Amino acid sequence: MFYLLLFVIFSLIAFLENFVALSKQDKAYLSFFVFIVLWLVAGLRYETGVDWRSYTSYIKSAQTLSELFRNPNLFSFEPGFVLLCSFVKSIGGEAQVLFFIVASVNTVLLYKSIKFYTSKYAMPLFVYFCIQYFLLDMSGFRQSLAVNIFFFSIRYIINKEALKYFLVTLTACMFHSSAIFLFPLYFIINKRFSTTALTVFSIVGMIMFVCNIKWIGFILAILSQLGSGSIIAIKIAMYSADAWNMSRSLGLGFFMNVFMVFAVLNTRSKMEQFKYHNTIVNIFIINIAIYNYFYEISEVSIRFRAYFLIGNIIMFPYLFQIFKLLVNRIISFSILTLYCFYIGRIYFLQLPEAIAYNPYQNYLIYKLFDIKSTGNDRLNEHEKIYDQNNNK
Repeated sequence: MFYLLLFVIFSLIAFLENFVALSKQDKAYLSFFVFIVLWLVAGLRYETGVDWRSYTSYIKSAQTLSELFRNPNLFSFEPGFVLLCSFVKSIGGEAQVLFFIVASVNTVLLYKSIKFYTSKYAMPLFVYFCIQYFLLDMSGFRQSLAVNIFFFSIRYIINKEALKYFLVTLTACMFHSSAIFLFPLYFIINKRFSTTALTVFSIVGMIMFVCNIKWIGFILAILSQLGSGSIIAIKIAMYSADAWNMSRSLGLGFFMNVFMVFAVLNTRSKMEQFKYHNTIVNIFIINIAIYNYFYEISEVSIRFRAYFLIGNIIMFPYLFQIFKLLVNRIISFSILTLYCFYIGRIYFLQLPEAIAYNPYQNYLIYKLFDIKSTGNDRLNEHEKIYDQNNNK
């Protein structure tokens, strides 16, 4: 129950930050503690998560930097990732070094991004831990770099620094090709749309989901043909394959999103007290739209929503802070905590779907005390469960 313990600790720290009269220094210490824990848990994970085996194999087969530049193979995959792996191979490192480097970069970017939007860190970190951490930092860490780079780059949209935004986004593409779709956002997410327009846009997506109106498969087929042979086309073909082509079913998540959309839009005027509320609202609405409009292929939806779930990290603390009465703040904090628990429940409660993550294995502890890893067996079991769920 390691992750459940972290959930309790992080939620308690978020509570202390918002309800107890702590000094600024004490709050800084508590937030620093959360940052350090998130960094070390992800950076020192050992055969934990669903990606470690593939990256272990990739590091073994990677070229050193000297080999890479003698026989350039830089653009056969995301070039930033290729260079990073070649660097790790050149210094004699293995997958653990790669995990630690990526976790370190992610932590720095996350700190700088949260600092840009708010002076309170504990609540955003708590939300990040519950809704993003396991899917990115503990698993899809190539995309975790792209997501955190994007999170950092939003300041350039707000400040209307187009060149900086496009250069930083290009860097994100070097680690995960899905980031190529972030370029047009420069012209969108800083605009102020009317509440009516956002409401209609959201409702149309909900109707398409509920009525099972299909469109995305047709678009993906066209894109795949246009970019035939490219990395993007290969990715599209993979996500469109039967193993990935799973529609999202109508469930509790849909109704929770409906509630959140109308809660955000109904309180939008009150959030104007926050300097960057408009950009965060737009990112939040895009996140919900992807959930609904891309319901046909849940894997595509999950991949792209990862970039926009960062809106929730700032949005939820904004929602919490607009309430002045103590009882309303306690109620909103409780609802937020329950929502976060629900999102991360498979990890906190050690449900079968999260067997690849539980128990958590720390590299230093397992190596120092020569503890046998169960990571390989658990990952095999995870793949069986995944296949069984897809074949239902």
